[in-house]
Amino acid sequence: MGRIRAGHRRGRVGLVTLHLAQANGLAIVRWSASSDDWLDGRPAELMFGELEDALVAGAVILMHDGLGPRSGIDPQPRRSSCKPTVELAGMLLKELRRRSLEAALFP
Repeated sequence: MGRIRAGHRRGRVGLVTLHLAQANGLAIVRWSASSDDWLDGRPAELMFGELEDALVAGAVILMHDGLGPRSGIDPQPRRSSCKPTVELAGMLLKELRRRSLEAALFP
């Protein structure tokens, strides 16, 4: 499930988004791998296993910080908890340290 696009950056960016980012001094950051954590019932261990190969210098892992409404287009149910994402973050950070890599914040 976790989508890895080595060397590619993903994510849709529309003109309104670009305009608002520019007007507010924000950078657009695209992701190289998705945790697919918005899908319900995906334990942290499963997501970690799918993302392990994506943990390289410069990688950007897409994760979601809330439950959020679904668009109604996608038949997948909204996730019922953010707990797996929180657990996944800890696992990823531990693995980054083991590989002598660092997590970084974007300006």
